[in-house]
Amino acid sequence: TAVACPLLVPLIEEGLLRDVVTDAVTFFQAFDGMEQGFRERAERVRQLLTEDTTAFVLVTAPRPDVVAEATYFAERLSEANIAVRALIVNRVHPRFSDESADRLRHRAQELAGTDLAGLMTNLADFSTVADTENKHLAGLEAKVTPAPVVRVPFLSTDVHDIEGLNNIGTWLFAEPGLQH
Repeated sequence: TAVACPLLVPLIEEGLLRDVVTDAVTFFQAFDGMEQGFRERAERVRQLLTEDTTAFVLVTAPRPDVVAEATYFAERLSEANIAVRALIVNRVHPRFSDESADRLRHRAQELAGTDLAGLMTNLADFSTVADTENKHLAGLEAKVTPAPVVRVPFLSTDVHDIEGLNNIGTWLFAEPGLQH
């Protein structure tokens, strides 16, 4: 304080410090009453988010990190009593066989030395990927129940035009049960 006082005395004498304090008080007084306005707008937003005409559609991919983010968001919505109305899972690897990956690998071994062995191994690998994705998604799907879950397959190209959007639309609006 001994050092600060000699520095402040000229400022006080010139009225500069008084102006700084006056400006600070004026600045904070300008916010007076705004808090209530913020509260009212926040309440209106909360009302809009919980109305029946508002729908939350979660979009995710079957990767663990992305599913974790979507699960976190679904949990926050649930805590706020906001329902998830649909879950869209994009870039899902299809399952080309009802047989287990282990059974397919066993069949590949039985076919060793033939042209089909490599194809059967590839099929087993795809089944493993699909099974893994299903495991990643199981918890999230349970959290958003009874919301419908739409799985959009991993497409051969990115969606970058109207034709691609139409292709996605056939998956999004397909009859339930016809997606896979």
